[in-house]
Amino acid sequence: MVKDADSSFLTLENDQRITRSGKFIRRYRIDELPQIFNILKGEMSLIGPRPVPADFLADYEQKIDNYQMRHRIRPGITGLAQIRQGYTTKVEEERTKLKYDLFYIRSLSYRMDLTILFHSIKAIRKFHSKT
Repeated sequence: MVKDADSSFLTLENDQRITRSGKFIRRYRIDELPQIFNILKGEMSLIGPRPVPADFLADYEQKIDNYQMRHRIRPGITGLAQIRQGYTTKVEEERTKLKYDLFYIRSLSYRMDLTILFHSIKAIRKFHSKT
């Protein structure tokens, strides 16, 4: 067991709580695979606002105006905010992500989804070429 492994904080790059096997799983995004079942069950979409950890949700909804509006559509594995802003740990960064999420919701289209999917694949390939 890794000390503080059950901490509610997000894991960051070089996080001491991530084991060697955990690094492998995260590197190849194997930890994202269960979300495919959520898509098949209709609980998630491939493209949409990325779900926020429950520990942060109440805080964001309290500190960021209109934060609950991002829940008007199903969450996604990837989204406009994810490719533009990436993972965030601060309220101010999450405000920026909300702007991207709301823009996406207002501008829903197959073209936008394909563009987001293209950029997501490009980001994954770029990440893997570095490692």
